[in-house]
Amino acid sequence: MREVRRLTAQDVRAFCIAENLYTNGTIAEYNKMLLRADNSEYSVELVEYLANDIYEHSIVDGGYSKAELLNHFMFKIANDCTTSFFEAERQTSNEQPFTDYQIKNFKVYVRTIGYNGGLHEEEPKEFLTEEEVLDFIEKSKERISYFGATVEQIRYCNFN
Repeated sequence: MREVRRLTAQDVRAFCIAENLYTNGTIAEYNKMLLRADNSEYSVELVEYLANDIYEHSIVDGGYSKAELLNHFMFKIANDCTTSFFEAERQTSNEQPFTDYQIKNFKVYVRTIGYNGGLHEEEPKEFLTEEEVLDFIEKSKERISYFGATVEQIRYCNFN
């Protein structure tokens, strides 16, 4: 097994709200930062970039140094704004696949841009077959366009 860590814009946004941060930036700057974070593979460089961007667009006081605040921001982003996925390593040639019974489990993520330009990520949905996933995607596109929004991204993962 190997771990893949991903950042989510929803969690970074929740962190900024909870800590009353990013109060000195524009909506465009805020959305740019959130889009950079969203579904990005975790790296120290990305966490440092986000922490600096949040610091530069926040009114901070309380007697803490910039270094202390950046350390706090990076810690919170790394621990509270990441999701871990675990993937099975490829099998070696002497391993036999388990083929008698296999459940396919799909997790579907839908992210939309609203009629007012706001980014929205729906709660992930789980399905057993790819046919169910494709049916859900078509229905989601119809439902989203009915409300004047556009689909920004639909992705799904197969967990075997």
